[in-house]
Amino acid sequence: IKGDALDHIKGTYRLEGNKALLHGNIHIKIIKCTNLKNMDCTLFASCAPTYCINDVSDPYVACYAGEHRIAKSSYKENDLNPVYNEDFYVSLAYYVENLRFEVKDRDFNLYAQMIGETFLPVEDLLKWDDNGNPLRVGIHKKAWLDNKTSHGSLEYFVDYVPVELLAELPMEVPGVYFQQTNGNQVKLYVNAEDVSSPDKKPLKYGLEGDPKQQAWTPQRLWRDTFDAICQAQIMIYITGWSVDVSQSLLRGKEKEEAIKNGKYSPYIGELLKQKAEEGVVVNVLVWDDATSNNILQGMMGTKDEEAKNCFHNSKVTLVLAPMAGDEINNLHEKALKFVTFTHHQKSVMVDVPQLKNPQKRELLAFVGGVDLTYGRWDTSDHTLFRTLKTSHEGDFHNACFTVQGAAGPREPWHDIHSCVRGPGTLDVVENFTERWRCQAAGYVDRLVDLAAVGLADPPASSSADAWSTQLFRSIDARTCTFDEKRLATYETSSLEELEGVQFKTLQKQPTLKDLFSMGKQESIDRSFTTSDISSFRYDRGLALKKGRNIDKSVQYGMIYHIRRAQHSIYIESQYFLSSAHLWDTASKTKCGNLIAAEIMLKICKKIEDGERFCAYILVPMWPEGLPESGAVQAILRYQALTMAGMYRRIAQALKRRKEAAKKNGEVVPDEHPRDYLNFYTLGNRETLEGDESSGAPRPKTDEPILAKTRRHLIY
Repeated sequence: IKGDALDHIKGTYRLEGNKALLHGNIHIKIIKCTNLKNMDCTLFASCAPTYCINDVSDPYVACYAGEHRIAKSSYKENDLNPVYNEDFYVSLAYYVENLRFEVKDRDFNLYAQMIGETFLPVEDLLKWDDNGNPLRVGIHKKAWLDNKTSHGSLEYFVDYVPVELLAELPMEVPGVYFQQTNGNQVKLYVNAEDVSSPDKKPLKYGLEGDPKQQAWTPQRLWRDTFDAICQAQIMIYITGWSVDVSQSLLRGKEKEEAIKNGKYSPYIGELLKQKAEEGVVVNVLVWDDATSNNILQGMMGTKDEEAKNCFHNSKVTLVLAPMAGDEINNLHEKALKFVTFTHHQKSVMVDVPQLKNPQKRELLAFVGGVDLTYGRWDTSDHTLFRTLKTSHEGDFHNACFTVQGAAGPREPWHDIHSCVRGPGTLDVVENFTERWRCQAAGYVDRLVDLAAVGLADPPASSSADAWSTQLFRSIDARTCTFDEKRLATYETSSLEELEGVQFKTLQKQPTLKDLFSMGKQESIDRSFTTSDISSFRYDRGLALKKGRNIDKSVQYGMIYHIRRAQHSIYIESQYFLSSAHLWDTASKTKCGNLIAAEIMLKICKKIEDGERFCAYILVPMWPEGLPESGAVQAILRYQALTMAGMYRRIAQALKRRKEAAKKNGEVVPDEHPRDYLNFYTLGNRETLEGDESSGAPRPKTDEPILAKTRRHLIY
C-alpha cells in the first residue's frame, strides 16, 4: 500500500502492517481469457495421437483476497480462449495488498496446474474525493498473465463500493433470492415450551419506567405446532435434520388428556399418519445419515431409520435426503459430503383457517432452530434431574457426557424459532418445493398446487403490528432445483449498460522497457470513480461457484444487518468460527464467513468515532460431543482464534484512540475490549430438591462427578 491511499488510512484501523482494508461490496465480472498456454499433452505433441493433440487446457479463473478465495468461475473444457461472462457479488472485509486472479488448468478432477496470474493493487481500488470521502471505483482491464503475452490474457471488471457509501441502508437485503414481504404476522419462540416455573418473575423488555415497557408473554412452540397440524386439511410439509417419530409434542397433563380423550395422537409419527389417512398431503424431508441402517443407529443418531420404518406402507411420504456431490466434485469430495455434511433446515408448513374468514384456508409456517426430535423439548427452567421421569420420560438426551437416562443429567436445550402467517409463508413453501423437486424427484406429483387449492395468495395484515419478513438460507444447486422463471431473470449485463458512470482510459507514456517487454502492453485499462451507488445493481440473486448456483443469503443477510447496526448486536449461535484471515495461526483454514470480521470492524469504527457500541454473542460452553474429543477440541480452538483475532484488533483501536487523545491534550476513560464485545455461555445447577434420577452413578463414567456438582451447560 502506498501513495494517496496510504495517506488516507495511516493511523486508523484500516491499515494493518503493509495491508489495507477492503471493506464493502464488490462486483467481479470474469469476462474471458485469450491465447492461454496449453498445459495438456505438451510433451511429444508432434507424435501424439489425435485425441491427445485435441486435448488442451480446461481453464477456470479464481480471485483471491489475501489467501481466501472470493470467486471461482466454471470450468471450460479444452478451450484456450474461454468466454465466461460470469458475475460474482461479494462482501469484503479483508486486509490485503492486492486482489489476485489465478487462471488454472483443471486436470483429472483432482489437480489444478497454474497457467498464470495477475494482480490488482489495493491502492487502485481505494480512492477519495477532495473532501476525503471514499469513492466507488470501477476497473475494466485486460491483463497479461505473469506479465507475459505468451501466457495469455485475462479480461475482467471489478466494481468496488466501500462500506461508507452503504451507510443509509434500507431494511430489505438486496441481491438475494427471496425479496422482502410485508403484511405478515409473526410469533417468536424461545425453547420448544416457553412456560417456566410459576415462581419466576416475568421478563420485561423496554426501559424501566417507560409506559411502553411490556412483559414477555411465553409462547408454546410445540403446542402451537401440534394444534396447527391438527387443523390441517390440505397439506403438511416438514423439513428437519432429524424427525423423531416417537416424540410427543405435548407433555404432562396435556399429553395424558390427548392420549385418553383426544382425536389425535400427540406422538409425531402417529399424528402425521392420522392426518395422511384423512387425505391431507404429508411430505417429510429429513437428512439421510449415511452411517445408519436397520441395525446401527448411525454416527449422528438422527432416528432416520426409525422414521422410515414408521411411515412404511403409510400415506405419509418420507424422503431421506443425503447431501450430494455432482459432476464438479471428485470422488473424495462426494464421499465426504455424503457422510458428514448435513441438512439443517427446520420448518413445518400447514394450511389453517384464515383468522378473519375461518371458512377459507391460509398457510402457516414454522421456521427456526428447533428440530422435531428427541432432546429438544425444554422450558426456560432447563432442568437437569427434576423431569427425568415426568416431562422427559422417553426423551433423554445427553451428547456432552457419558451418562445414561436413569442417572442423568439430561442435556438442557435452548434455541429460538418463529411462526409466520401471511405473504412470507409462500417463500417458506417455495424453499421446500425447490428442495423436494431435487431431492425427492420421484415424488414430485405429491406436491400441492397452491393455486388450485386457494393457498397461493395469503391475506396480508394491515395491522400496525404487521411484520416485514425476508427468508434467508444456505443451499446450492446440488440439493435444490431453483425456480427456472426466477433464474431466467438473471441476465448478464454488458459494461456499456452501466448507468451514471463514465469510464476513463488510462493513458501511459511507454518506457523503453515497455516497448521491448511483452508485459505491460494491456489493450484494455479503463476505470471510473463516483460517489453515486444508485447504479450499482445486482444482476442475479444467487452466488456462483464453479458455475453452480448457490444461495448464500444467510451470510449476506447477517453481514448486511451488522453493517446497519447503530448501537448493539446480539447473536446466538451453535458455533462461532469465523474470518480465518484474522487468526494468528491456521489463517488459511477454509473458514471464510465474515461475521466476526464485520462485528470487529463495526466496533473499531465506533471506537474511532468516539461512539458506544456493544456486541453480545451467546455460544454453548462447548459443542455437542465429549469435550476431550478431537472434533470438539478443534472447534474450540478455532473459536478461540476467532475471538482472539477480534479482541486483539479492538484493543489496538482503543490504544490508538487513547494515544490520539493524549496527543491532542484530551482525556478519554480507560476502556477494555470487553466494554464493546462479550461472549457468553449458559449453564444450570440444581439442588437435590425434586430429583428424579435413579440408580447409583456408574463408575468410570461422568455420572459420579455430575451427581456431585449437579451442573451442566445449556446447549
